[in-house]
Amino acid sequence: DDLGGEFSSLRFIEGDIGNTGNTLFGDDSDSDSIAKSTLDILIALHACDTATDDSIWFAIQNDADIIVTAPCCHHQLRQQIDRHFTKNPDHPLADILCHAIYRERSTETTTDAMRALLLEIAGYNTQVFEFIGGEHTAKNVMITATKMEAKLADDNERLIKKRKRLIELANFYGVKQQKLAMLMGENLGWDNSVKLGIVKSMPSL
Repeated sequence: DDLGGEFSSLRFIEGDIGNTGNTLFGDDSDSDSIAKSTLDILIALHACDTATDDSIWFAIQNDADIIVTAPCCHHQLRQQIDRHFTKNPDHPLADILCHAIYRERSTETTTDAMRALLLEIAGYNTQVFEFIGGEHTAKNVMITATKMEAKLADDNERLIKKRKRLIELANFYGVKQQKLAMLMGENLGWDNSVKLGIVKSMPSL
């Protein structure tokens, strides 16, 4: 129904955020005009596991000015971190991460730290903070990102440092695959062809 007034152009569209093609925007009759319009802000609240990565990638592809996401569930990295510490009993954090509860918390922290670094690589100023008290929900971390000035976003030295830190973080926790990194074409350092400089274009889905 038409809400009228200043909300007359508001539309609700059901779709899969992982599908970044025009099919997300409804029927073909008007999808092109919508898909090419400016995306001012993307908000993703408690998108489960890699759905948060799909949401962030959708925002990056559509050049969103602001990204706000509250992640929920961090399954993708958990098994990788479990395997890494099982195979490396002398790891510096072995006495902490031998406990499952700390592995769970470390998985959440590592996942969202990687997302923040990837957003910075994509040209966003990023903050991670608690947005609601822990007594209400344990999933109380919010990632916010705003577009950098183009000159700063394209600074090669900045990008090299961010990519180096991303690779170091992934290697420390044994992370070989992360959905947003894969979508952006970012190498986590497990092969010999690590790129650190400017990427002129990121791969589309």
